[in-house]
Amino acid sequence: MVCFALLHTLLFMKLCSVPGQVFPSETLEVHRILHVVDYPRNKDNELTAMIHPELQYKDWHPLKPGDPMFLGLAGETVKYDGDSAIYPAFINKDNELTAMIHPELQYKDWHPLKPGDPMFLGLAGETVKYDGD
Repeated sequence: MVCFALLHTLLFMKLCSVPGQVFPSETLEVHRILHVVDYPRNKDNELTAMIHPELQYKDWHPLKPGDPMFLGLAGETVKYDGDSAIYPAFINKDNELTAMIHPELQYKDWHPLKPGDPMFLGLAGETVKYDGD
């Protein structure tokens, strides 16, 4: 997944370096991470449950209140107790560090830069502007 994103980022950067290349304005689908869901742990920070088999490989599928979320090491099911459905992603992809993330779908308008538009803040806090190249 990371390699795929990196490849597309590099291809986009290559396109951006083509003189005269113009990109149209458009609305982008953006997934903002609302929070990271950790595995259940005991007081010694040891895992006490794993991803429930019914949730495994279900990235971007709705997880509704009452749905199985974790399977305890003793065989008990831990259910999702949120107020509404979420669409978890990167389920069980980070070994023991993160169980999953809970993203929120947003739409953002994107417009290409014009010469003189601010691009980013420099290390000294100065605004670096797009020069058109």
